[in-house]
Amino acid sequence: MTLGLPMSKYDELCKSIVPVFEEFGRYKTEAHKLAFRIVEGLRSYLDCPMSKLWTFDWLNNEGPETQTPLGRAMKTDRDSWWNIGVAIHLDAGPYFFTQGYLLALRGIDSEWQVSIAGKDFTVRGDTDLEQVFAWVFEDLIHANEHGLEETLRGGIRRKIGFGGE
Repeated sequence: MTLGLPMSKYDELCKSIVPVFEEFGRYKTEAHKLAFRIVEGLRSYLDCPMSKLWTFDWLNNEGPETQTPLGRAMKTDRDSWWNIGVAIHLDAGPYFFTQGYLLALRGIDSEWQVSIAGKDFTVRGDTDLEQVFAWVFEDLIHANEHGLEETLRGGIRRKIGFGGE
């Protein structure tokens, strides 16, 4: 736009995206804060060493063996859900297993929808996160007891890695 001349329709369109990008930046910051609280809270709930729980890029088909910093692992899908892979590495002597989860987040008006391990939660604050952590623990116990059988029968799709003797 030239000073003194009226704004063209194209210039108006260009100007109209500024608040959209600013709002998206705030949304991403809030999602990152929540994802961080979930990952760190899950680590604390499980009393899990830092080296045994990490994030990875689920949408780019990284496996759970790949460690990616949270900021790079977070990607949005077409429905504005933030998708983050969360890996938990279980190590029992000669045997080990890495379970990968899709953590999906979407927030509206300080209320977040959180989806992990096939279950959806509404999160309004940190107190709501305890049920998320408990669910992941129960899902891991179930996966350890029945996961291989379910996978072989074509059940729940999981990103896993086995190892050992």
